[in-house]
Amino acid sequence: MSTFNDIKMSMNIVEEKLNTLNDAIKNIDQGKNEIIESMEGISAISEKTAASTQEITASVQQQSSSVEEMNTVAKQLNKMSEKLQQITDSFKVS
Repeated sequence: MSTFNDIKMSMNIVEEKLNTLNDAIKNIDQGKNEIIESMEGISAISEKTAASTQEITASVQQQSSSVEEMNTVAKQLNKMSEKLQQITDSFKVS
């Protein structure tokens, strides 16, 4: 009878260890799921940041183009002003 009791005690110990192991596996699985959720959140934020960066880049390029155009117009206006000055100088009475 003692042998059966020893077997029963051993089985109880194995069952406790299996339950502990099962709990640990559940905790690991839960941690894994939390990590996956966090990584998905980080990925979404990264995608939004990339999109915003592209929009900013496009805006800066557009502003740069506008500044170049304004510079060209300013140079043309300066040339026209110089020509106008030459024309008005020719009408001065000495």
